[in-house]
Amino acid sequence: MEKNILVNFIYPEHENLPELTYYKNYLQKKGIICKSNLKKINIDNIYSYYEWHILGTHLKHHNRFLCDITGFKKTLIHEYASLSTGKYFFISKLKNFIKKTFNHTPDYYLFLNTTIKDNISKKNIDHNKYELRDMAVPDNWKKDNRDDEYIYDYAYVGSLSAERKITNLLDNTILKQKKILLIGEPPIELVEKYNHNKNIIFKGKVNHENIPNLLKKVKTCINYIPNEYPYNIQTSTKMLEYLFLEKDILSTRYHWVINFLTEKKIKFEFLNDEFIYIKGKSQGSKISTWDEILENSKIIKKIINE
Repeated sequence: MEKNILVNFIYPEHENLPELTYYKNYLQKKGIICKSNLKKINIDNIYSYYEWHILGTHLKHHNRFLCDITGFKKTLIHEYASLSTGKYFFISKLKNFIKKTFNHTPDYYLFLNTTIKDNISKKNIDHNKYELRDMAVPDNWKKDNRDDEYIYDYAYVGSLSAERKITNLLDNTILKQKKILLIGEPPIELVEKYNHNKNIIFKGKVNHENIPNLLKKVKTCINYIPNEYPYNIQTSTKMLEYLFLEKDILSTRYHWVINFLTEKKIKFEFLNDEFIYIKGKSQGSKISTWDEILENSKIIKKIINE
């Protein structure tokens, strides 16, 4: 009789979590059944069940497992890919304290990096009970995505929400008279402010797989991260993607990016107190794809080898 392994991913459905697609694709290729936010199991011959929470909160007064079931092995996983945000620093810290103190203790943790681990996990966590899982790029993207003829001087891809302070970027003298492509869902206020400017083009939200083609006609990509907690200590997925595509990058100066470039031995130039410039040519091989990340994941290996 076939013994099935089920991974049930639990997450807020409004969240943008591109990594979920890569998790599922990778596991399903290995014969693992993957579901999302499943509350009742109607699958025969389950041998082992993994409930993988992408958090958020999973407070102790709620059931340990969303599927409160018996009869087979169960493993609870908590993944923390970011720290909490808030209008004020102390609010962010309070949210992280609540997660650390009042969330269930899982069987296994995944953290984006050591900073998030130190803010969220209990002290002296067993090294066999967690791993660090950084961000990566899609496996079907091609390196060296440059073009000799450019339509745009710059492109920004990502959130255009007010908390990202995009107006500070667009009003910066470094972009004066430059043609800028904005990829992301813009707030009405942002469109109204800049719709008279012919050099600023709002592309809107596009499918992730279409981004490389759009960036082919862009000379320099922008990694604009406010130098504020917690943004300045978290991995910039866009930076990884730009480097993988071997694009030149204009980036703000902040803790994570300087450490990352130094660790990867990627040269950069200080333009002023706010910005650095990175030449992307021949840097694609230094960036991991999702398959490479998942092939080396301890918890993925455990699931597959059940």
